[in-house]
Amino acid sequence: MLKVETIPVYGMMCGHCVKAVTMALEDIDGVQSVHVSLEDSSAAVTFDDAAVEPGKFKEAIIEEGYSLVPVEEEHKPSAEAHQVTDAVQSIQTISSHFAIQGMSCANCAAAIEKAFKKNPGIHRAVVNFPLERLTVEHEPAVSEHDIVQLVSEAGYTAVPVACEGGKVSFAIQGMTCANCAAAIEKAFSKVAGIKKSP
Repeated sequence: MLKVETIPVYGMMCGHCVKAVTMALEDIDGVQSVHVSLEDSSAAVTFDDAAVEPGKFKEAIIEEGYSLVPVEEEHKPSAEAHQVTDAVQSIQTISSHFAIQGMSCANCAAAIEKAFKKNPGIHRAVVNFPLERLTVEHEPAVSEHDIVQLVSEAGYTAVPVACEGGKVSFAIQGMTCANCAAAIEKAFSKVAGIKKSP
């Protein structure tokens, strides 16, 4: 018998989030149709109750990286999780950097980070959403091509970026003259660890 279950979905911020939740629910056997609403923070699932338990829907939403309760009510990561991360980082790793294309919100960044969690050989993946950059700490056996492929499977594009002696470039808005440029350079000259501000 067909039934409709409406489930709260929190954490969605863009069309990509809606698509990710929709696809996760549609992949469950017994589901006939899915309507996910960004505005209402909900998912309406039409399903055959003889083929699937409604609890599967909530599991799929959580597995996709979204929440059944408002974000502010979620618990912080446990101390045990931090200890596991610290232990993993003691293993020899190398860092690779990538430019990411296709993100439209912070949840996109979270989806990319999630794509790395179950892959042996990858110890840490951090996405800087404003700068559209991904840093991956991984074992030498994991190639840049492997990382690019994982990002692609998550629905985004990764392009390897070479780190040139720790140089970082920024686009600056609001300058109107050479004095503006000089003021910015002067501000950087007072920051410890910055060797040169060209």
